[in-house]
Amino acid sequence: MGGLGFRDLVDFNKAMLGKQAWRLLQQPHSLWGKLFKALYFPSKDFLKADTGARPSWGWQSLLAGREVILPNIQWSADDETQIKIREDRWLPRGRLIGPAAREEPMFVADLLDNNSNRWNVAMLNQFYDASLVQEIQRIPINANFASDRLVWTATTQGIYTIKSGYLSIRKTSLSATSNTNCQPSSSY
Repeated sequence: MGGLGFRDLVDFNKAMLGKQAWRLLQQPHSLWGKLFKALYFPSKDFLKADTGARPSWGWQSLLAGREVILPNIQWSADDETQIKIREDRWLPRGRLIGPAAREEPMFVADLLDNNSNRWNVAMLNQFYDASLVQEIQRIPINANFASDRLVWTATTQGIYTIKSGYLSIRKTSLSATSNTNCQPSSSY
């Protein structure tokens, strides 16, 4: 371990690239955010963008950073107007997978009772099983009507830091290493 407190420079570099990807998600209307959007993902959002035919080194680096943050980002449902029920990670368990029920709403906002600003329990029961309905009801609804936002689940503040990104990468790589059947090397 060096004097700076990190052990693996490759993982630390990935954590720094994660910071840039986080900035792009948090500041999509900045000059550099608009530039990357126009060049690489004009009809999509950054989370769904692909590499493209001739990606620059900078774009490839941002995509590597995106892979770092993807496992630990989740939508914070504030006004719920941007969160898609089946596509976005808004539940504590992650994405809602499986085929959509007939006439199931597309956005989380459609699951709310507009008059009381609470979950529409009758609608939830119509489309989902009891355990999922209970999980959804435990999600607090913000009465301030702030816009939906992505949060980093590896910190209590919901903000990505290079340190939390590095620790997340190390945790993932250590668990992947322990799951493989590594045999000690032998010189004979």
